[in-house]
Amino acid sequence: MSHELKYVTENSSATPLQALPTMCTVLGGVLGAPSPMDAIGSYDKRMSVHGSVELVLHRPLRTQGSLVSTATVDGIYDKKRGALVSMTVEAREAEDGPVLFQVRNGIFVRGEGGWGGDGGPPWPSQIPDDRPPDAKVEQTPRSDQALLYRLNGDRNPLHSDPAVAESAGFARPIMHGMCTLGFVGRALLHEACGDDPSLVWAMGCRFAAPAIPGEAFTTHIWRVDDGLAFETLSSAETRLLSAGYLRTRAA
Repeated sequence: MSHELKYVTENSSATPLQALPTMCTVLGGVLGAPSPMDAIGSYDKRMSVHGSVELVLHRPLRTQGSLVSTATVDGIYDKKRGALVSMTVEAREAEDGPVLFQVRNGIFVRGEGGWGGDGGPPWPSQIPDDRPPDAKVEQTPRSDQALLYRLNGDRNPLHSDPAVAESAGFARPIMHGMCTLGFVGRALLHEACGDDPSLVWAMGCRFAAPAIPGEAFTTHIWRVDDGLAFETLSSAETRLLSAGYLRTRAA
């Protein structure tokens, strides 16, 4: 689509390159760098999936430059069926520079809960329960979408190896939650911001179930006071992303 050339090319006529806000979920990590998840103890990595994400952009992303990012484990919560690891990534242009963005990830490790610990803070939803969505957007990822997305650095074989996916209880490799959010983020950007990424201030959602590469999903969108509320459903009406929100800044 021609209106998205600005996100994928740097040399299209009269089309300056821009960065999608959801790119901060990738920019906050470093390929090959140790993960804070490596420090929480031993667990079966096949059983870990993305549970939630929240991102805050203190200023729009630039298309070039350098970043210094730090990642911190904020807490580990008992969700009975598993453990939820809360981790925050904070990025700056220099060690002592202002914060550019923050990404808070919730990583759910199935089978590691039940020790009687704190369940963690609740996740509020802004989705109205008294009216239908104001818009619906259907999108269909490629059948090899997860193989493309793993080039960002997330090499979890759950998204590429049929045997690993089956051993973790899935019929076939699943999409990365962040990949699903990337699709949905584009839809929200068009719906709320007139395709202007500088207007995105914050975004978040829970990953309720995995999307399957090649299968369509539909995002239901409600306009609320400070932006949008949303949820994403599969073609079989399974909720994939839940209690989602997008907040905007003034133009």
